[in-house]
Amino acid sequence: MRLKKLATIVMAGIISTSLVACSSSSGGKNTSEGNEKVTVGIWNGNEAEQKAFDTMVKNFEEKTNIKVDKKIYTDYNTQLKTDLIGGTAPDVFYLDVNLSPEMMDSGVLEPLNQYIDEEYDVKDIYPNLVDGFKDKSEETYAMPKDYSSLSVYYNESLLKEAGYTKDDIPKEFEKWPEFLKELQSKLPEGKKAAMIDPNLDRLMSLIEANDVEIVNDKGLSNVNDPKVMEVLSIVESLYKNGSTKQASELGYGWNGDAFGAEAGAIMIEGNWVVGHLRENFSNVKYGTLEMPTYKGKNSSMLFTVGYAINKDSKNKDNAWEFVKYATGKEGMKTNTSISGALPARESVSKDTKVNEDSILVPHIKSASYGTVWQKGTTLPIVDREFKNWMPAVISGNENLENAMKKASDTANKDIEAQMK
Repeated sequence: MRLKKLATIVMAGIISTSLVACSSSSGGKNTSEGNEKVTVGIWNGNEAEQKAFDTMVKNFEEKTNIKVDKKIYTDYNTQLKTDLIGGTAPDVFYLDVNLSPEMMDSGVLEPLNQYIDEEYDVKDIYPNLVDGFKDKSEETYAMPKDYSSLSVYYNESLLKEAGYTKDDIPKEFEKWPEFLKELQSKLPEGKKAAMIDPNLDRLMSLIEANDVEIVNDKGLSNVNDPKVMEVLSIVESLYKNGSTKQASELGYGWNGDAFGAEAGAIMIEGNWVVGHLRENFSNVKYGTLEMPTYKGKNSSMLFTVGYAINKDSKNKDNAWEFVKYATGKEGMKTNTSISGALPARESVSKDTKVNEDSILVPHIKSASYGTVWQKGTTLPIVDREFKNWMPAVISGNENLENAMKKASDTANKDIEAQMK
């Protein structure tokens, strides 16, 4: 059953779609001959992201003679949904994989399987990324343009000072509490063994390696399941034994700055930190490892953004031409070479040689086994309540079992109310 807010979007979308359909019957073609164009909605990214998009668009326009009108959203999700309801949304737009279940459920996205042919070579794109934009019937609603993943970052100097090397860092998450506690005892005063954000977007893959889902098949929160809490208890122990802190507890805005300032020896972070470290902390010697396993299973989180087509677009042919180019080998190579994001296509990783960058190799390896940050339409509610209660656990102010029960109960009350 759909959530009330999605039903509202669908109903409003149906009304606006009907009005638009009455005023135009272009059937996916441009209404003006010789005026080929497509409108693309994006968010206001950093300087590198903007340059990457603009360069890719320029190449696309020169190759296809289709003009791209860029629409930048400052409050992306809210403004895009408003435009979709009002019938003014762009032909193509960014779709974060975390938002894809809600958008797929609302019926505002154009199904893409009908456009994908052999030439497009969808098999070249890492399957886990594509799957994040598929519904239960295997219909695809967006194509990944790039991705990021998690890895373990280690400070070579701090490890050496404590008498360790990267090879001493346990590959098994079960062994981290003992190792980090020992490492902490050998570090200089004021330094921390590890910096880990205790959030689901960092922990979900480790949790699911224990053969459990954080959202059950009814869409309800499952964070108080014993198997979930088994993994969370390890995270809790890292904080309780004094070896682990969040960057904010050390006086920094995020892990990138804390690690760059050498406040900690180890951190779990995404590849988005690499450019920051290289530009602002070039003197820091560090390396990366794949995320730890749990019970012998690999783990990492995958974050991806795709291009989706507005189901009510009157320029569907041009829209697909843009998506095909932007997520194809040429467009993706241009985009990722400038933006610093990882290519969603394996061939582009090889062409751009990012697969030879020792810092990025662990990130790239995880594309084949990582867990996409997507778990249906109710994950945002589950995640919200987890964030409300997990801090009390790591601070010692709340028992883990009680906190997760409260998190699940509160989330499920909200979910069930919206499902009525």
